[in-house]
This record gives sequence, C-alpha cells and structure tokens, in this order.
Amino acid sequence: MSRSAILAGITGLAILFFLWRALPPPAVPTPGLPVLGKRPECPRHEGYVADSAGTRVVRQEIAASKTITLIPEFHDCQRLLQNAEKKSFGPLVAVFVRFDLRAVGDPVTTIGFACPQSAPVNSGSNIVARINAGLNVTLNGAITCTTANITAPRLDGTDQAAITALNYDDRYEPLGLQHGISCIYVYHVGTTWAAQLFAAPAADETGISCLKKLSEQTDGVMLDIRVVEEGAAPPPVTRWDWNGEKHLIGVACGTKWCEIAKGGLGPETPWITDATGKRILKGTYDQQFLAVPAGSELVPGPADGTILPVPWLTAGDPPVGSWTTVANGSLSLDVKKYHKRFKFKQKPVGQGTELALCRGPRNDCLPGLWKYFGVNKCEQKAEDGTEDPWWARLSIGDEVTYRCVTRRTHPAGSPVPPDVVRWRWDLKDEGIWRRCSTGCCEVT
Repeated sequence: MSRSAILAGITGLAILFFLWRALPPPAVPTPGLPVLGKRPECPRHEGYVADSAGTRVVRQEIAASKTITLIPEFHDCQRLLQNAEKKSFGPLVAVFVRFDLRAVGDPVTTIGFACPQSAPVNSGSNIVARINAGLNVTLNGAITCTTANITAPRLDGTDQAAITALNYDDRYEPLGLQHGISCIYVYHVGTTWAAQLFAAPAADETGISCLKKLSEQTDGVMLDIRVVEEGAAPPPVTRWDWNGEKHLIGVACGTKWCEIAKGGLGPETPWITDATGKRILKGTYDQQFLAVPAGSELVPGPADGTILPVPWLTAGDPPVGSWTTVANGSLSLDVKKYHKRFKFKQKPVGQGTELALCRGPRNDCLPGLWKYFGVNKCEQKAEDGTEDPWWARLSIGDEVTYRCVTRRTHPAGSPVPPDVVRWRWDLKDEGIWRRCSTGCCEVT
C-alpha cells in the first residue's frame, strides 16, 4: 500500500503483533454500485462480502496464503483511486501474498553452481536416489553431484499464484480485476520475470483456483512487470503502490521487487529515503493518499501519509514499563483530523511523528494525569482473557499524546512476519499496522 488512497483513516498500527477489532457483519453490497457502507477490517476478511446475486458469502482463510491470511503485514488492502486526478475512490481491493513466497527464487541461466534434485542427469535416474545408494552422479557430463553439494530445487512461480486479489466491489478496469477473486502469477520465463492474471469462477470463495499450476489455467491476461533493483532482498510481501498516474501492485520476486500493471507500467514509483538519504526497501514502508470526510462519505484528501518502520524487537517482549520507538509517520500537507488524533504533521519523510509502544500496567507506562484521564477506554486483554496492557505514545517536538493499544497474537503455526509497517483500512479513518514481538498492536 503505497501512496494510494484508502477508505479510512488512522486508527490502527500493526507491529510484529496482530491486532484486529471485532466488527459486526457489514451491510450487504448492492451489486453494480460502489460500497461505502460498514465493512470488516481489510485484509482480515472475517466478515461478509456479496456475490453477484447479492448473497452474503463468508471468506476467511485465503487458500494460497494459509495461516498468514490474518497477518496484515504480509498483505495490503485499499479502496483504489478511480483516476490520476484523485477525485474519487473506486472499489475496495485486497491483495494477499502466497504463504511460501520465499520459495520462488531468482531466474538462473545455468545449473553449474549446485546440483538441484530436478536437474537432468546422464543416466536419467533420480539424483537423490543414486546418491543415497552411494553412487556419484554426473550432470550433463560435467558436474559431479554428491551429498555435499546437492540442493533442493527452487520454484519458478508457475506452481501457483503469487497473489490472490479479492475485489469487494465493482470490476476495476485499469487492472482487469473482477468482483471477487483473481489470481496473479509472477513467474520466470527464461531469465526474466512475467506476470499473468486469471479470473476465478464466481463460486470460488477462498481462492482455491489460485492453487492451480499456471499450465492448468485458461483465458489469462498478460500483465506488464518491471524489476526494481533494491540492493537487498525485500520482505516477502505485496503492496499497493501509486506512481502518480495509476495503481501498481508491488511484490517481492526472488531477491528483487517487482511492479505489476496492465496497459503499460508508466513511471517507476518514487524511492522513499530516510532522514539520512538512505533508500528504504520497498515493501517495508507504506505511503498513500489519506481520506477525509465529505458529507456522509470519505474522499481522497490533499495529503499523502508515509510511515517508516523503526527496527526494534527481534524476539520476545520489551521490558515492562519501557518505551520503544517502532515507527515514524509524516504527512505531505497538514490535515487537522490526523494531527488532532495522532499528532501527524507536514514533515519530510522520516522526520515526523514518532510512535513508541510500552507494555505494562497503566502506572508503569503513563505519566502524570494521563494515568487517570484521556486514556480510559481500553479493553486490554489477551485472547485468553488475561490482562495484557499495551500503550502508544505519539510525539513530535513538544506535542505528545497517549493512546490505547489492542494486541492480538498470530494464528498458531504462522511464521513471524517481516519487520514492516503499513496503513490499515478502516471504516472511519486510516490506521497503521506495525510489527511487534509476538503479534500485532493496533493504536486506537
């Protein structure tokens, strides 16, 4: 989610924790009309969407994402801009990355550096079986494989879709995304990357179609793809991006970052740099146009907001009563709504409002009268019902405010999310997801 608009505002922040607010089922959308009514957190999707007949359909775990479906740091969700003028919002669309994206490696030109199990051998026999039998195997008459240099094969991306897109509303023509599920494959063609889009059947509620091999799909649409050289491997995530003309989908592709669009890519999305001028890895930060009220609706506002992660915990929880800075947020223009609630101001990227977290009882974390006033509506309990208080401090210069934090743990068996931050889609305003130690924390 970068530099794009979202129908929401700033109510949540995700940290290596996972925080979700329970919301009632949203109103059933009217087919053919944009939906501005109440919806559950996106991309949590423990709620209802409507099929083409207006029937409520429950969508929870996305098939290709498995247990990371409910971990927002991996995915992205926005109400997309209708055009480059940024006058109005279009459909709400979530993009979910596959569970094992890291298994898809970079394109390679030769096999000479190692001995993959799937490589051709002179005898035509299975490499592993022959080695296990005590036999050496020669690759193409040149490379001798032994137990010391054999490696597991890397996937080329054709085994299943890299991204499952879920469009809650009308078709989004600029990317060809139908209402419901679409599957986007990001894969090797020789030594280069390619991307292809397939519309899933209307009856596919959880993206089962995206588990098919590329060769099993039909009626695909080729997409444009551009590889961005990062200098370091980006996190295994997907993000919405905006290049000033159109939305693009960004996703990690091997050790690089790829940008995907339809009908031409347009200019490359701008690089974000920190206060020292260092480039920030794509996929770790988030930048988008923030929404503002217009009557009973929310519309794209004049400012974009940028949130950068501040590296902190690698494992375990912080000491009780200790404040740790975890993110930095800034706006391109001052917006009263976001300053009032979160002290966000017009500042250069990386030089804005600091977000810090504290774990522990109110008296250990909050100063002075904040112990008694201003932060008094917190329901801070862990999922097992035990007390689990977390607090947020947002400060810039001599301005400071304290907020409640809700904490959720990640689903059992899910991997630790990458150290990233992203805006959160909500009914009322934008929020921020930021990684913390064993779940996600939402600033309320």
